[in-house]
Amino acid sequence: MAQLIFDGQTLKSVPLESLPESAWTTHGDTDDTDLEKTAASVAFLNRAIEIRANSLVGMPWEITPVADDAEAVWTSEDEDAPPQLSFLSNLPMLLWQTEASWCLKSQAFWHRERNRARTLNVRWLDPNSMTPQWDATAGLVSFERALANGQKKTFTPDDIVYIWRQGLRETTPAIPPAQAAAQAAGVLYNADAFAAGFFARGAIKATLLTVDGNPSAAEMQKLEAWWKRFFSGIAGAWQTAAVRMGVTPVTIGEGLESLTNETLTNAKREDIATAIGVPPSMVMANAANYATAQQDEKNYYNLTIIPDSRLIQRQINRQLLAPMGLRLTFKPQELPCFQEDENTRSVAFKNYVDAGISLAVAAEMLGLYLPGGMQYADLEPDDPEPVAPVVVMAPQAPAPAVEPDAGDEAAAIEAGQFKRWLKKKPGRDASKFQHTYLTAEDTAQIIAEANKARIRATRDHAAAIEAALKKRAALEKQATVNIWEGFKAAYSDLQENANMIAFERMLQDDEALALLAHANQLTRDAIARAILEGADLGVTVAVDQLGPLGFDWTLVNTSARDWAMQHSAELIKGIEDTTQAGIRGSVARWIENGEPLEALIQDLEMYYARDRAELIAITEVTNAFAEANMIAYQQSGVCQGSTWHTGNDEKVCKICGPLNGQKRKFGEEFAPGILKPAAHPRCRCTVSGWLS
Repeated sequence: MAQLIFDGQTLKSVPLESLPESAWTTHGDTDDTDLEKTAASVAFLNRAIEIRANSLVGMPWEITPVADDAEAVWTSEDEDAPPQLSFLSNLPMLLWQTEASWCLKSQAFWHRERNRARTLNVRWLDPNSMTPQWDATAGLVSFERALANGQKKTFTPDDIVYIWRQGLRETTPAIPPAQAAAQAAGVLYNADAFAAGFFARGAIKATLLTVDGNPSAAEMQKLEAWWKRFFSGIAGAWQTAAVRMGVTPVTIGEGLESLTNETLTNAKREDIATAIGVPPSMVMANAANYATAQQDEKNYYNLTIIPDSRLIQRQINRQLLAPMGLRLTFKPQELPCFQEDENTRSVAFKNYVDAGISLAVAAEMLGLYLPGGMQYADLEPDDPEPVAPVVVMAPQAPAPAVEPDAGDEAAAIEAGQFKRWLKKKPGRDASKFQHTYLTAEDTAQIIAEANKARIRATRDHAAAIEAALKKRAALEKQATVNIWEGFKAAYSDLQENANMIAFERMLQDDEALALLAHANQLTRDAIARAILEGADLGVTVAVDQLGPLGFDWTLVNTSARDWAMQHSAELIKGIEDTTQAGIRGSVARWIENGEPLEALIQDLEMYYARDRAELIAITEVTNAFAEANMIAYQQSGVCQGSTWHTGNDEKVCKICGPLNGQKRKFGEEFAPGILKPAAHPRCRCTVSGWLS
């Protein structure tokens, strides 16, 4: 019996036992070390690199003179470069090529074509042809360019704008992102090559042909011709033929069904996206919802494109533009994905200013962008000169009856000073105010009016508290949604990668268990944002109640935000520890009970549920809101302590109900172990400043 091995293109009549060892070994793409070929062949990698290049060239920028307050001479919105920058008219394409080259090579080369007086043109050079030459003492001394004819050309450092991402070594660029993605890309490349080859050979799996008897060489040649005619190439796919001799095909290879492993291909796409620094949702346009897509885009710019733009900007300025007295500046704050944040901050800025906070302090609290060279202090108007009491000499001639009395004018000025003095420290001993023109009756009347104003302010503050609690409830609701989005993504990853062996090993491998319990970036960002926004809202409420007088609002806001950042880190660590302990217990019970894997996955869902996200959001927003209140009240110098307020509805619990309306000095407990809300999980209480 003769045996043939047939793959749709070749037909060989050889005994199987005589095949060499290499016949049983699969070979990958022999050129997968060529990153450019891999990037050109793997659609996901190619698109990820293109997105990065497009993102940099699409970021707003401007070129301005180095001098402060100078207007831009060229911006990204201008169609053409001005005459003085005509040598750089291809800047957008240079930026695109630079970012793409950074993905593939971590370096880019621009050639400055110039005469003795000036630069005439800036031209892109193939990075594959360029080699920087370094000296141990002098550093970078030249560039060597390999030409097509095998010759080499040398350039001085002044001839080349060398834009590179430095690695751990002094003279070599960092490992390019595409190289880190090459192995994962190679898997996708080979999968595509397998599919293309399968159809090229007529959609036929590798097949062993068994022929009855001992056919002659002529018969074997006829059989070869017959197979080639009917089954070679896609045109011969799914053909049917009848033969006289006994030919039995035996399939020994795989077909397209072997490529249906979506878990593998999705994992490799995620590996590529991680290495390139582009969220998979931006490449595949498959974000779960608009909020997730928006957050992915912001994270992408903050963590990938903005750092790249700053490094590239510095090197272009240092090597090319600064000697000409010019400066390139990227302006990521003008990107559409950040404009919503800018709008939100502008509303908050207006609220702060309307509450009495100065322009400079409000701008610094919110981190508003200022033009180059401008400081927050520049927003402040110059302080007016203090008005001294004016004494007017009595006129020689009789004064008209309507002439204002000099003493009345001085008394009015002093009355204003006394009112401000009282407002800064309510309850002060009025006898300690040094006055010259005010009478005892005047001071008594001013004190009475100040007390009435305080009563009105207290009444108004009750309404302000109700409004603040509504804002806080809205913040808690949004925080619940954001945290739950992170939980859902983590639970989805858990379901996708779950297997029995991995879970069983976790009880002996603390590192693997901690990795599973580790919060993903979406969850961490949502929790940190909720606490920070809760603290900001708490500061705003304190402003509404007490006004800006007597406060260093920069210090108050800084203290509240410092607490928020530290507490966020501690809280996330605590959540991860709780999740880790819960998973450990669930896995141990699962192993002991012998239930199927699906039962364990369902049991673990409680750690990623909406109820848990809501509990964290309500508790921690309440906590941050109250902490910021207390920081502001303590630093104001106006408050002696704080007053507890409950939600005043049917949801008030046995812990918080008795505390409603209670006053405590700073540092005193409202109840054992309770200095402020949140007194317990899901606590909705708040505090207000206790005026003396």
